Amino acid sequence: MTENWLYQQALEQREDECDWMDEVYGSVYEIITGCEEEDC
Repeated sequence: MTENWLYQQALEQREDECDWMDEVYGSVYEIITGCEEEDC
């Protein structure tokens, strides 16, 4: 396991969490967090 691999795993997990949040909360989540779908 390299640092790059760990970083990639963390990045993918973060994207998955954002996708899940976006499905559940939609635009409300984006307003609260300032997180946009393409720039999470």
